[in-house]
Amino acid sequence: MLRNQRAYQLIYDWTKNRCAAAVGAWGGRMVGRAAVGLLGCFKKEGMSEAALLQAAEKAKKYYLRPAADTEGWQALQPFGQTEVLVSVIVPVHNGEKDLKQCLNSILAQECGSTVEIIAVNDNSTDSSSDILEEYANWGEVRMVELTKETGGSAAKARNAGILQAKGEYLLFVDCDDVLLPGAISALLQKAQQTGADIVQGGWQYLDGDGEFGAAQRFAEHIYEKRTAYDCLDLPGTPWAKLYRRSLFDEIRFPAGYTCFEDAVIHFLIFPAAEKIASISQVVYAWRRNANGITFTSQGTKKAVQAYWIVEELLEQHRRIRQPWDELFYRNLTLQLSNYCYVCVAGLTEEEKQGVFACCCLLYQKNAGDYKAKHAPFAVRTAHRALMTSEYGLWKLQGKWFPLIA
Repeated sequence: MLRNQRAYQLIYDWTKNRCAAAVGAWGGRMVGRAAVGLLGCFKKEGMSEAALLQAAEKAKKYYLRPAADTEGWQALQPFGQTEVLVSVIVPVHNGEKDLKQCLNSILAQECGSTVEIIAVNDNSTDSSSDILEEYANWGEVRMVELTKETGGSAAKARNAGILQAKGEYLLFVDCDDVLLPGAISALLQKAQQTGADIVQGGWQYLDGDGEFGAAQRFAEHIYEKRTAYDCLDLPGTPWAKLYRRSLFDEIRFPAGYTCFEDAVIHFLIFPAAEKIASISQVVYAWRRNANGITFTSQGTKKAVQAYWIVEELLEQHRRIRQPWDELFYRNLTLQLSNYCYVCVAGLTEEEKQGVFACCCLLYQKNAGDYKAKHAPFAVRTAHRALMTSEYGLWKLQGKWFPLIA
């Protein structure tokens, strides 16, 4: 859906005119596609199979695949035995600076329903533990302590919170972010009115000084079942979404990963939903942290996790027997093209080429007979790059993706 894409939103924020935004976004897309199509004609030299294997073998040594979670599968809390409707899960690791503002923004929600807050303390070494104990003593927050050293694994913390949750719905809030007034009420109302398994709300930037910046708003829209492929236009971030808890019956965040673990949202959670809704209200303020794990990982060899995460998610996909259908193939294509490219763009040319080789080999092994002929231009371009091992086209598609999608 055009109005839920980033190019439309940027133009709309500038013009405040929906027609101008639609025309501008469509025009920009056409120009971008023409440019990529033209430049792609000069990017046809593919890597040989021997070169792919050699480059991939070297790349996999840059950063070894994170170990899988070996603690065993645990069932979720029984539903219906409490009055809790929404469980808000807050992973906390050394978040003393903004933690009180975060918790207070959740406590200030007025939604007429029972909400529980589960704060998962992931081995914090600052005063976060003291802050959480203070709120727990007041009965405002239920605190969960991770006993194993993880060093800020939001995935592991979210999983621990999911296991403790008693509500019908889940909401994830990072400990340095803010839930805006009326957020839970708006998301919950949409879920109950439409029967949606996921409700996406808008979000805006929040800087270190507490100043609010540009917002990403979404149109009121319903994505029905797995045929609504444009649901992939919605962001893959865990936050700013309300989830039906049953979506996580068989799915967990990849616990061994320190970054890019949110790929599970597009890859497994979206396909598990029968219906996804978006609302126009801005519900979440995201503090862009230049010192955060994701930002500091990009440009380092940790970014290779952007490839490893796809291997992990493919294994989960097989385990829970989700369909190998159009939605799956489009998602796989995007995960191994522009999503992965953005994460590793700061690496050296040799390192990027090695990650690309890994992506090609994995894609060619799993894409089967997928032709992508009815897929959007960006998916078709990425499919060609991965199937024919054209490194130049892979980079070109990754750089231009925000415009051509």
